[in-house]
Amino acid sequence: MDDAAATVCIGVVAPLTGRLAPLGEPLSFVLRKLAPHPTGFRNGGRPFRVRVAVRDSRSEAQGARQAVRELAQDEQAAIVLTMAGTQVLPAVTDTCEQLGVPCVSTTCPWQAYGYARCGDALGSFRWTYHFAWGLDDIANAFAPVGTTARTTHRRKPVERRPAGQAAAR
Repeated sequence: MDDAAATVCIGVVAPLTGRLAPLGEPLSFVLRKLAPHPTGFRNGGRPFRVRVAVRDSRSEAQGARQAVRELAQDEQAAIVLTMAGTQVLPAVTDTCEQLGVPCVSTTCPWQAYGYARCGDALGSFRWTYHFAWGLDDIANAFAPVGTTARTTHRRKPVERRPAGQAAAR
């Protein structure tokens, strides 16, 4: 990459601490593996270097908002990537929308994402984009599992008793 290349910052808001931290572990792993391998791209023949800046949402909405502000204002992030949490994810995307920073989010059902943000799952947003499965996809994928899964143990039939009578032991 050319020494005169401009640098583009990609901001990442991820749950690195707090109750959602296990969801951020795979992303942290990938970022650690990519860090030693600087990369870049050309646009219209002009070279650009890529720098990734990561901020911890602390698994809470206020931490997520602060992370976006730091990425947008201190790091000059050209885009923010985010994931995880029905409270955290909308906080990131709403803050990006307010600051005019492009944002791509994932790992939250699209219905929960849309309804949490504006009461309309298909609401239009200028700066934010979300891709993920929906609740209907989850139901369609996992409902058949319950009917087709085999088990090696059998349950006893439930004993029906008149109300108020305890089971004999």
